[in-house]
Amino acid sequence: MNKNSRSFRRDPSLMAGRIKRFEKALIGLIEDAREPLESLVDVNKQLSRELEGIDLNTTLLMFNLQKILTDRILNPGLRVADEVVTQTYKAGGARADTFMGVSVNANIGNMPADKRALSVLKARSLTGLQGITDEMSKSIMQEITDGMLRGDSPRDVAKAISERVDISQSRSQVLARTETMKAYNSGATNRFKQRGVDEQEWCAAASERTCTYCNSMDGRKFPIDDSPDMPAHPNCRCCWLPVIAPLEA
Repeated sequence: MNKNSRSFRRDPSLMAGRIKRFEKALIGLIEDAREPLESLVDVNKQLSRELEGIDLNTTLLMFNLQKILTDRILNPGLRVADEVVTQTYKAGGARADTFMGVSVNANIGNMPADKRALSVLKARSLTGLQGITDEMSKSIMQEITDGMLRGDSPRDVAKAISERVDISQSRSQVLARTETMKAYNSGATNRFKQRGVDEQEWCAAASERTCTYCNSMDGRKFPIDDSPDMPAHPNCRCCWLPVIAPLEA
């Protein structure tokens, strides 16, 4: 493994494929919710008549909105995230073994996992997904009520809701990238510790998207129990490498 090669530095963690699959899964769930969300103001539904002049039943509207977000995005999203976090944490451990020249079992499901670490990582994903659905709920309700005040047609309000769905899909991509790398680096660092490594090196994923901060950190070494948080920021693709002392002659 040439750690200075261009191919290695483009994706040192080998997480690009996992990130894409996680992104695709979350985007698919949000897309699945688009039609029922738009239908909250469908011209054939009671809410449309309310928008045209009758008092808006906000309690019923909020109930229907929350049900769509929970059933279509939050609950299935959590199941996806739990599986991704678990498998990615173990993949980080397997990648750590590769860096240290240890033979890796092809079945990463057999890799040891710190249950406490996995619990924390899953809680992070839960918080992230709830943040997305909470923001969707808030912004969609605002679009409906603002549209009602302006006298917009139900069709125009539905279009505004659809634009909010697009924004949420972008947020889900950030979540997938960030939480995948968080799980990976947690798994890798834990494996370094299990193998007796006491220092690790920052490895920036090299591309035109790499930020100034991550470029400046590339190659720096830190005590394994006193290292900066990784990922360093949303969308960060940097990872940890083990610092292995050379064998004495």
